Amino acid sequence: MTKKHFLWNTILSLAGFGILTGANFLYSIFTVRLLPPDAFSAYNTFFYFLLALPLPSFQLAVAKVTGRYSLSLRSHVLAIFPSLSRLALWSAVGYLVFSPLLWYLYGQQYPLLVPLGLLVLEGWIWLSGFRGMYQGILRFDIFALNMGIEGIFRLLVGAFALLLGLSVYGALSASMVSGIIGLIALLIPVALSPHDTTSSSVKETPPILASFFHALLMLLPFGLIVVLDQTMINRFLPSFGKIVNLSSLFGKNLITLSLTIAHVVFAYVIKEGEESFFLRGMGIIVALFGGAYVFAVLGGKWLFEFLFGSSGGYDFLPLYIGYCLPLGLLQLVVNYSVAEEHRWVIPCLWLYLIGMASFMMIFLHFFPSSLSFFYTLFGICHTLFVVILTGILVFFQKTSSHHPSS
Repeated sequence: MTKKHFLWNTILSLAGFGILTGANFLYSIFTVRLLPPDAFSAYNTFFYFLLALPLPSFQLAVAKVTGRYSLSLRSHVLAIFPSLSRLALWSAVGYLVFSPLLWYLYGQQYPLLVPLGLLVLEGWIWLSGFRGMYQGILRFDIFALNMGIEGIFRLLVGAFALLLGLSVYGALSASMVSGIIGLIALLIPVALSPHDTTSSSVKETPPILASFFHALLMLLPFGLIVVLDQTMINRFLPSFGKIVNLSSLFGKNLITLSLTIAHVVFAYVIKEGEESFFLRGMGIIVALFGGAYVFAVLGGKWLFEFLFGSSGGYDFLPLYIGYCLPLGLLQLVVNYSVAEEHRWVIPCLWLYLIGMASFMMIFLHFFPSSLSFFYTLFGICHTLFVVILTGILVFFQKTSSHHPSS
């Protein structure tokens, strides 16, 4: 029964993400065709930076805690509300502290991107918290539907803003508006749920922020690793910015798809104590990337012409998908490590991030025109890193006499 539910909830999550991805691809047509190349590169790079911030870690923390309590929807909301409020405040303070660095990396051409990004971040914090609640109680029907709703409204609002000529700022504002709509959609089932007379006495679930901090230490460096290539290329090698950012629309969405699979695996490891879902999830991710790679080789030129009106840069797409495959697998490895509390992974990720950032800067200084070599070399580095981490985790699986009860 557990395996059937796992498969069904995976299908639901993939369906919701499929709608979100489809809407994002349609939105990409508008952004590529209606924005100048430099504006598109600036918007796309900053948008993926926002996606790299530790919102998934908070969603996982909420899921981990709510999955251990049998409460009504109203009681769950009341229990997580104080943690959501504090995180929103702390995130705003941290964002403002690092805003000069963000402006240096992302906002020199479009300075209002940085303050607008703060509004997007605040909305996503609340959206992630309530999605984590539904994930933790295994309500993947609402979880999946919400992803679809957010994607559709982001497409509609963003397309309208671009047609009005609001450029980069309009493109990013669509994420803020769709996030608010998605949050409202998540609260509707709560408002329609039966009134719980005990909800007024529900106290905050204290482990959420503590669990978030531990997850943050793993998922923040992972997110920065994922966006590292775009940040380096757009800051130090902008002539290749459009080529990389066009391919990132496919490669980075596949990594996000891996996150959806990782969320299902995480929930089942926590709720059911089934560790076998880890390798099963890796198999699904490899199959998805493999299918995407074959399609990129056979139909990449047609896809670029259809979506973007030009085939320029299509031959780079298969290489970029190959580069993103180990990052998609790393997504699952990191989420599994959070679920199983393998905290030894934390220093490994931070050291790898620092090493890769330094290595990329040195490489781009000495080989400023070797784009294919850049992605081949660092794709190999990512693969070796994932293989080593996975091998250690599998070894721990086989040698552990029991699954941790916490």
